[in-house]
Amino acid sequence: MKKNCLILNQGYTDNIGDQLICEMLTRLVEDAYNVESTNFIPFLEPVTIQEAIRKRTSKEHISIAKKIILVGKNTIRKIVTPYIYDYFRAMHRIRKEYSSKHYDLIIIGGGELLKSDHIFLPCLDAWTSFFYKQKARISLFGVSSDMTFTDYEKQKLNAVFKRFSYINVRDKSTVSVLNRDFKVQASYSPDCVFSYTSCFRDQPLKEDHVLVMVFDYWSLPSPRKWATIDEYFSYWWNIVIEACQGNTKRVRFSYTTAEDAECTQQFYQKYSQAFSGAPNLNVNYGKEQIISDIAKAKVIVTGRMHAMILAKQYNTKIVPFCFKRKIDDFVETWLDKKFDLELVTKEIHREVQNMICC
Repeated sequence: MKKNCLILNQGYTDNIGDQLICEMLTRLVEDAYNVESTNFIPFLEPVTIQEAIRKRTSKEHISIAKKIILVGKNTIRKIVTPYIYDYFRAMHRIRKEYSSKHYDLIIIGGGELLKSDHIFLPCLDAWTSFFYKQKARISLFGVSSDMTFTDYEKQKLNAVFKRFSYINVRDKSTVSVLNRDFKVQASYSPDCVFSYTSCFRDQPLKEDHVLVMVFDYWSLPSPRKWATIDEYFSYWWNIVIEACQGNTKRVRFSYTTAEDAECTQQFYQKYSQAFSGAPNLNVNYGKEQIISDIAKAKVIVTGRMHAMILAKQYNTKIVPFCFKRKIDDFVETWLDKKFDLELVTKEIHREVQNMICC
């Protein structure tokens, strides 16, 4: 009889990359386990990308009572410190949902879960503390890390890492950070989304399109390089014009997050006259249509790593928007390097088997 596995990640958010991670991790372990998955941030409700876009674009009225509750929660969070507040909030939901359930293997990952000054760390602490006491085997798989942490975060992470039976990361910088700051010897394999086309072998015909995904201005790390969104859009305009070689009729628009959808729509509207020959952004697209757009395009302009990973598999030329270390690492490792998809897929499968068998 198969054992039970629980996958914890961001696969129930509006981020298509995180959804793909959840889907591929499930496929990679489902032959050996009965697999369930749930939100890594346990008190967030699942949302589709279409729902998230509708919420962002509709001016939903917030009642006075709800505003008072939100202000109260934020005040308490500041008084007790965000880490402690988020830890106990997560633990409360975890105990409520999982106290009567049993899992043999817990997989946390992948994605950018080791982030400083972020809600991810107290959630990681809560999940591992709960299942470690239940004597479940816990693995961290396919994650990446910030380069620096506070002393308090290091103290917490040192305790968290001791609860894992297996730690795997998706880039060499994270291998170095974990070894340097935590004396953790993590294994490495490429992001599991590199195995996507090994499961879905469709290779649609290429179209002479340049696919543009404008990264959300307000999601850029501070301090922003561009003081205003107009400056930012001007920068993107130059990238797009170079990518389409001046022929804006070749341009198509897409997104992999709700934030990017909104920002890309604003970019299109700012330059609507120049893009009059190109179709507007379709905000009703789901994961399959977005992947199809990437597969059909000749060129993609994006700052989203999983859009780039899919583009590599579909032989779509990548024009990267580099704004953080994660993208710099991807460009250095993958952009202009020889790419043997079969070998990469085998490496991912080998690491999954190592995790299962450890």
